[in-house]
Amino acid sequence: MKKNENTNAKVLKINRSVLIKDIAKDMNVDKEYIKQFFWSLQDHVYDYLMQATRDESISLNLMDGFSVDSHYRIGGRQKNNLTGEEIMVPDKIVMKSKISRDYMNKLNKDREIGQ
Repeated sequence: MKKNENTNAKVLKINRSVLIKDIAKDMNVDKEYIKQFFWSLQDHVYDYLMQATRDESISLNLMDGFSVDSHYRIGGRQKNNLTGEEIMVPDKIVMKSKISRDYMNKLNKDREIGQ
């Protein structure tokens, strides 16, 4: 657990339906239009991230401050930490999401102003 983490804090989960409703309201368009956009975005993100190969990684900048990287990890023999047994691990694509330092600083700066 991180030092400054508030273990008593409630978690407000914002799902796709809430985002769709809010964006449709902001843009004054039908929710179905935004829903179609989200499905299309999801398909394109998946297609791009699947393109990672041994020779090429993918970095997908979804919006200012948010990105997802996709890397091809070559499998091979690895040792199971619990049993010590040697196992074969298949090749796979691994992903990592990132939030930029500038975005984090802006978020915290805007939060200070709002308090």
